[in-house]
Amino acid sequence: MPAFPAPAPLAPPLHWPLAFPHSFDAFVGNPPFLGGSQISGAFGDAYLAWLLALHPGAHGNADLCAHFLRRVDGLLADSGTIGFIATNTIGQGDTRSTGLQPLLARGHVLYDVTRDLPWPEAAVVTVAVVHLARGAAASAAAPYLLREPASASNLSQEPSSLDAPTPYSHDLSRETPAFNLSHRPFADESTASTHRTRVVAGLTSHLHAGSERPDPRPLAANRRIAFAGSKIYGQGFLLTAAERAELVARDPRNGLRIFPYLGGDDIAHAGGPRRFVINFGACSLAEAEAWPDLLALVRERVKPERDRNPREFRRRHWWRFGEPAPGLYAALRGLDRCVVNSQVGKHLVFDLVATDYVYSHTTYVYASPAPLSLFAVLQSRVHEVWARHLASSMKTDLRYSISDCFNNFPFPAAGPRVDSPALATSAARLLAARAAALLGPVRSLTGLYNALLAPRREPLLDALRTAHDLLDRAVLDAYAWSDLRLPPWPRPLAGEPVAAELYDRLLAANALAAQ
Repeated sequence: MPAFPAPAPLAPPLHWPLAFPHSFDAFVGNPPFLGGSQISGAFGDAYLAWLLALHPGAHGNADLCAHFLRRVDGLLADSGTIGFIATNTIGQGDTRSTGLQPLLARGHVLYDVTRDLPWPEAAVVTVAVVHLARGAAASAAAPYLLREPASASNLSQEPSSLDAPTPYSHDLSRETPAFNLSHRPFADESTASTHRTRVVAGLTSHLHAGSERPDPRPLAANRRIAFAGSKIYGQGFLLTAAERAELVARDPRNGLRIFPYLGGDDIAHAGGPRRFVINFGACSLAEAEAWPDLLALVRERVKPERDRNPREFRRRHWWRFGEPAPGLYAALRGLDRCVVNSQVGKHLVFDLVATDYVYSHTTYVYASPAPLSLFAVLQSRVHEVWARHLASSMKTDLRYSISDCFNNFPFPAAGPRVDSPALATSAARLLAARAAALLGPVRSLTGLYNALLAPRREPLLDALRTAHDLLDRAVLDAYAWSDLRLPPWPRPLAGEPVAAELYDRLLAANALAAQ
């Protein structure tokens, strides 16, 4: 028999608690990114349950990166620092409330943040770089630096150029030398061409300049207005315009169960629904058989997929939408128009559409007897300041959230269900200017707002910019905030003092309305 070499001697194991019986002064790392909804699928339900038990107050939807941040917090010395390359959602939603928010509540200070940094080896990955300190290290952490994409920074406000003076007068030399963080580079070579660095008074768990504040609370006045659309669970329900025409020509009754289908991408393209959908509603199978052409299509295209669905209800009711959103369509009854926006988009753009559509789950729908007034407030930069502070992101696009951005939003005193002639007039003016601009060479809302925010001057674009300015003024007047002046379109609000003032006033209005 062949001789096998003797096994190499085993390396002595490292027992971490014995090797490091106290704690660590600093952690530097790039923890793994994994969306909370994927953790149990990758590692099992028990692992997610262990994370939630280990980190009190953690949310099951939080990214795994936030749990690494919490674990590091437990191992860090009373005076120490953390530097993480984190997911770009580290300051957003459930990931923020699981990671950064509790750390700041425990005495950590964010002292250097880089937002929305494209990962050099993966075009679709965007990260945030966060530095925290606590104890003596935190007292030595100033100046606080915020590095944002150049397009997001307003360069005429707080010191932001690389030769800006540091607005701090305390003597850093008297801090503990081991934690003197004042000599770190003001600019980073890797971000100098894409990001601008600002010296700020503080940094929040949202990765914004400012001081940490309590989260806004949901408001009773906003209930049962905003809804996500239907999750159909079966692309076989969808039809092209040609397929719909052929089915209706075969039997006009088929038209009773075929509806225009509005997705988030349709809103961005501004052309209305481009597809149709077979919708049997809450029909039993026997009732659905009254439309044999449509049922045959669904049986062929949808049922095989539904037969593999883990939910017994979806397998058994294969001819129905998986999550039909009945509350949405009940709220729309009796209304001719509703406000909509896409769940994800480069620009926060709302529109006014008919109520006889089926809306996809990528579309948010707002049902109000005062749709024009509601549209005016939501499309204003007052609401955009709120949304961009509280929303999450997908890469660098805004991911709007009903729970984070709408349910807690303090509307003017009249509320989201009461018509205001001034708001309705400003909304109608803006919609007319937008429709006129879309008759030009740019035919999508995304393209139109790209052009609108660029410096190019054209009569139709200028008219739309003016309409936005007038709408913003009407909304500020509705809040009785006539003392505030917003910069004219297309100048961004990011970094403007008025943006911070707006957010502060909205937070105060939320607290008052929530009482």
